[in-house]
Amino acid sequence: EISLGLVGSEMCIRDRYRELNQASLFQCWLDAEIEQQSRIVRLSYDFAVVCPFASRFPWQIRFCPRRKETAFFNDLSTEQLIEIATNLLIASRSLDAIRQSTSFNLTLTIPPADRSAAIPWMLDLMPRPNRIAGFEIMTDVDINTVLPESAARIYRDSAESLSPCTVAEICPAGYEWRQQR
Repeated sequence: EISLGLVGSEMCIRDRYRELNQASLFQCWLDAEIEQQSRIVRLSYDFAVVCPFASRFPWQIRFCPRRKETAFFNDLSTEQLIEIATNLLIASRSLDAIRQSTSFNLTLTIPPADRSAAIPWMLDLMPRPNRIAGFEIMTDVDINTVLPESAARIYRDSAESLSPCTVAEICPAGYEWRQQR
């Protein structure tokens, strides 16, 4: 019930923003991030990899589609999925270089079916370097001790020192990439 309530209120906020501004809240946020550049980790034609301004956790990274053609996760091409997987592998290797053996959660957020045209998917890598303490538990407020601008810069610097990824590294032994029919 709680998560459904949060999703509902988030949808109301996004709908209200679109109503008032004739624009997508997500797209306005992403355009501002790209223009400012300070929290961008990687940028390609199809995707942006960002350390969000209001990160819930230190070192959080969000993978986002940049174009309407890539807004539907189920419709991504094999090449686009390989690009996301490559970015995810680079991010996890960078995280390990920065903070060895940090566990993380990986979440894929997709919009409700009736809203998929207005709200794209988001993939979040949320490292868990710290224990949650009493303040966070009692107030439901997350404390992030790493500025997202600093995290993005450190991720970029770390990624430059890593060797390029190959499809063989992304796809585990015994599996292969196949085109959808």
